[in-house]
Amino acid sequence: SVKNSESTASSAKNENFETQPKDSKVMISLKNLSKDFGSGRGVKHMSLDIYSKQITVLLGHNGAGKTTTMNMITGIFPPSSGTVSVNGYDVMTATREARKSIGLCPQENILFNDLTVAQHLRLYAVLKDFPNDQIKPEIERVLSIIRLNDKKDWKSKSLSGGMKRKLSLGIAIIGGTEVLILDEPTSGMDPEARRAIWDILQDVRRQKTILLTTHYMEEADVLTISFHDLNVLGDRIAIMSEGVLKCCGSPMYLKKRFGAGYHLRISKSDNYKKEAVDEILKRHLPDSRLQSEINTEIIYSLESENISKQTDKNVFPKLFDELESRKRGIGLQSFGITVTTMEDVFLKVGSNVEVDHKSTNAANNKKPNEYQNITGLPLIVQS
Repeated sequence: SVKNSESTASSAKNENFETQPKDSKVMISLKNLSKDFGSGRGVKHMSLDIYSKQITVLLGHNGAGKTTTMNMITGIFPPSSGTVSVNGYDVMTATREARKSIGLCPQENILFNDLTVAQHLRLYAVLKDFPNDQIKPEIERVLSIIRLNDKKDWKSKSLSGGMKRKLSLGIAIIGGTEVLILDEPTSGMDPEARRAIWDILQDVRRQKTILLTTHYMEEADVLTISFHDLNVLGDRIAIMSEGVLKCCGSPMYLKKRFGAGYHLRISKSDNYKKEAVDEILKRHLPDSRLQSEINTEIIYSLESENISKQTDKNVFPKLFDELESRKRGIGLQSFGITVTTMEDVFLKVGSNVEVDHKSTNAANNKKPNEYQNITGLPLIVQS
């Protein structure tokens, strides 16, 4: 029977985890999930809810536990303890029902050299029990999404690396799957090919639940910035380190939580007047503060408790106009503004010893569930 997914209440109690939306459907729920490989835990007591029609980016360095987490979600690895449910079904006890919702794009392309693009899509549509009379239009639909219409009769061995990655993404999409599990979908790709994958994700984002892993910090930034430019809110970033889920929330929330935001960099001249600069900044942004001063460079943090004040489109132009008009008088050689990236947040999270994952991922003291590790043909048959 379908099991109701409960919200992860513990996450709300920790400031490193943004309050979860109440009106969104939970499509993937991880509860105290752990995987122990003997020499050490690959994933440690991880609890996370992933919501319908959102992109959740799982961010972390190589070896952080991202792929292990995905393998447990799809049922490839049984967890040492804890539970995983997809669309309300427990992945270990109701594997077939859970997998009906899942489309997987693994880290490595799994393609057949002598099959064409269209033949790959047909094969996986059949494996997913898609109605036979609807397969042809479904193939055309997916070809259009992944922009390979003109390559549908090409054998996969003739495709470029970027095209093969698109085909792997198409295989995950075909068959009307509701949940896309994408394990580093742009790994090893050149910038142009990576942009093409991002464009595809933007196209399908409103219809699918997407869990995407990456170790490219700028990728998490670009994806979420692109979606926010489209006025789509609610995309979340979860950061893992050494198998532990450290934090989760929207990019704006995480940047604010870990001291992020806008920074004003000033190159000062000999007649620099600190009091005058402080007065100008406090007048325009009362919460601004001096962050560092090294030789001739000064950095001010322009964080604000009032988000609307910080992001008011009129604040920065007025501030810059005044600094520019008084530049010589207050001793400025030059100045500019920077915005914190997810890489800055990731480095801060990794070095922050006060991140208390225990309050959000309480240890499960119960005896680990005993699951049979199924591999090879029996695994395919079961799915």
